[in-house]
Amino acid sequence: MTSDKKNIRIKIKGMTCATCAKTVEKSLANLNGVLKADVNLATETASVELMPGKVDLKTVKKAIQEAGYDVVFAHTTVKIGGMTCAMCVKTIENALKKLDGIIEVSVNLGTEKAHIVYNPEEVGPIDFKKAIESAGYKYLGTEEKPLEEEETRKKELKSRLIRIIIGFVFGILLMLMGYLKLTFPFEKSLLMLLVATPPFIYVSLPIFRAGFRALKNRTLNMDVMYSMGIGVAYISSLMGTFNLVLTRDFLFYDTALLLASFLSLGRFLEARAKGKTSEAIKKLIGLRPKTAHLLKIENLEIEVLHTKGCAYYIRALEELNKVLKTLGLDDKTVKIKEVKESEIENIIFPGSPTIWVNGRDLEGKQESFSGCRIYKWKDKYFEYPPEELILEKIIQFLSEEDVELEKVEPGDILFVKPGEKIPVDGTVLSGESYVDESMITGEPLPRLKKRGDKVIGGTLNKNGVLVFKAEKVGKDTLLSQIISLVEE
Repeated sequence: MTSDKKNIRIKIKGMTCATCAKTVEKSLANLNGVLKADVNLATETASVELMPGKVDLKTVKKAIQEAGYDVVFAHTTVKIGGMTCAMCVKTIENALKKLDGIIEVSVNLGTEKAHIVYNPEEVGPIDFKKAIESAGYKYLGTEEKPLEEEETRKKELKSRLIRIIIGFVFGILLMLMGYLKLTFPFEKSLLMLLVATPPFIYVSLPIFRAGFRALKNRTLNMDVMYSMGIGVAYISSLMGTFNLVLTRDFLFYDTALLLASFLSLGRFLEARAKGKTSEAIKKLIGLRPKTAHLLKIENLEIEVLHTKGCAYYIRALEELNKVLKTLGLDDKTVKIKEVKESEIENIIFPGSPTIWVNGRDLEGKQESFSGCRIYKWKDKYFEYPPEELILEKIIQFLSEEDVELEKVEPGDILFVKPGEKIPVDGTVLSGESYVDESMITGEPLPRLKKRGDKVIGGTLNKNGVLVFKAEKVGKDTLLSQIISLVEE
C-alpha cells in the first residue's frame, strides 16, 4: 500500500566517483525495509523509498557511514515563547521529535530556544512552526546556521589543492634527481626515498583510504586500481633502493608521486564542478526574500446600509460577498442595516446601497441629475459599489506586519513595495506594477501585473505597490520546484 511507503532525500559527503554512488546504493538497498535507493553523484544526494515501520533515518545514516561515507545534516536554533517549566520543555521536545527527519532536539528553558539537528531534505522551519504552535507555544523564528556541507566542501577543496601542489613540486624534483647526473655525499636512491616518502604518504593517503573502503564493501572499483598502481610503483622503488629482489635501476618514486598527484587533480576538478552545481542551486535559493509584508485582518466591521426597497442592495451584497471570499472571510463579518428615510441625509442616497467599513463610508460620487449615489471606478460609473472598489477600500483598513517567509501560509494577504522581491506565488488583488521575471522565465522585459494576474515568488517588483493573495508557499512555489529539478 502507498500509505506504507515513504520517500526521503539525504545529503551525502565523501563520494568521488560513480562506483561510490553504486556502493551507497548497494548498502542502502541491503537494508530491511528499503524498497528502492537512487544516489545522484552530481548533487551528492540519495533518494530512498522505504517502509517507516521497518527502517528509520538513523538506520539509513548508519548504513551510509558503514559504507565509508557520511550524511550531512542541518542545525538550527528556534526561538520559542510561552515556556514556564520543565514540562513545557518535554512537551516541545516530544512534539518536534514526532516530525519526520528530526535527528536530535534539545530545548533550553533558560534561553527559551530549541537546538534542532535535522535532515533539510525532509523537514524544515515551517514544520517546526506547526509542531510548536500545535503544542500550545509561540514560534518566534529561527537562527539559521550554515549547512555542514558548505564548510566541508571548502575544506576539502583547499586540502586537495595543497596536496596537488606538494605532489607536483616534489614529483618534478624527484624526476630531475633521477635524470640529472648529480653527485651526492651518500647514495642517491636513499636521498630519493627520504624526499619522496613524506609527500607520497600525504598525497596518496586519500586514494588508499578510498581503495580500502571499496575492499571493505567487497567492491573492486577504480580506487582499488589506483591504489594498486601507485602502491606497486612505490614498493618496487623501495625494494630497488635496498636491493631486495630488484636493483637500483627500478626507482619509480617520481612516477608514484606524480600519478597520485594527477589523480588528486582529477578529483579536485570533479569536486569543484560539483561545487558549482551547488552554487547554482544556492543562487536560486538566494532569490527568495527572507521576510514578507503581511496584511492582517483584525477587528474588521462591515455594514451594508440600505433603504427599504433599495434597487441595488442585492447587487451590492453580491459584490461584497465576492470580496469576502477573496479575503477568506465569512458573511458573519457583515452587518446588514436597513435605514429609515429620515436617516438618509448625509449617510445614504435614495435607491443606492452604501457600504461602511469600521464606521467609515466608502467614497462615492453624487450626480445631481439622478439624486442617487453613483460610484466611480476606473472611468466607469456604477449605482452600486463594484467589487474592485470595495476590495481596495477594505485593504486600507488592514494592519501591516513583517513576518518570516516560513510563516506565510496559503490564503494570506501580502503586499510588496517597489524594488522588493515577491515572496511567494499568488494572484494580484489590487495595484498595478511592472515585474521583472527574467530570473525565472528568462524574459528580458518586465511584465505589467494587475488585478487577477499571477505573480511568481523570487521575481522583482519594479515600480508600484502590489497587494496579492498567497497561493503556493514553501516547496510548492515555482522557484522551489525549479530548485528540485536542478538537484535531480
